[in-house]
Amino acid sequence: IIRDAEHCLSARVIRHVLGTMEMRYKVKIYMPSGSSFLTELDGNFNLARNFKVSEIANKKATEEVKLELWPESIVAIEMLQDMRDIYGAMIINSAYRTKTYNKQIGGDANSAHMHCCAFDWARTGDDAAKRKAIANSWKTICKKRGIIGAINYYSWGYHLEAYSDEWYGSKSFIIRNKL
Repeated sequence: IIRDAEHCLSARVIRHVLGTMEMRYKVKIYMPSGSSFLTELDGNFNLARNFKVSEIANKKATEEVKLELWPESIVAIEMLQDMRDIYGAMIINSAYRTKTYNKQIGGDANSAHMHCCAFDWARTGDDAAKRKAIANSWKTICKKRGIIGAINYYSWGYHLEAYSDEWYGSKSFIIRNKL
C-alpha cells in the first residue's frame, strides 16, 4: 500500500510541477527509503480526488513548510476520501499541523496531525445512531487499509485518526466520546 501511495503521489507531483508555475505551498515529501525532498505545490493540487493541498496544509503555521507528507499520510488522505465518498462534501478544520502550531494550540504532544494522519471534520447535528454509523464506516475503512485508527466525537464534529499501533500502542480501533 505504501509503495503504491508513493508512486501515485510522485506521479501527481511530477505532472503538477510540469503543468503549472503557480505554486503556493512548500511541501516536504518523505519516501519509505528515508529520503525526502522539498517542493512547492499550488493550493489546488489534488492529494486525493476531492482533497486539495489547501485543505490539508497548515496555513496558520509560522514555518515556511506548510505540509509534510509521509507514505502513511497519503494512505490516510485516501481513507479520508473514502469517507467523503460515503458522506459527501466534508469541511476539514485541521489536518496537518507543524509541531510549533500543534503546541501553540494545545494539541497532544504525540498528535497524529503532525504526521498528517488525523483530520478534524466539522459536522454537527448528528444523533447517537448517526455517530455510531460514522464510527463504523471509519472503522471499516481503517480495517480495509490495515490501520488501527480511532474516532473522537465532539460537539463541533469528528476527529478521525489513521495510525498504526507503533505510534500509540493501541491494538484495536478506539472510539472516544468527547461530547
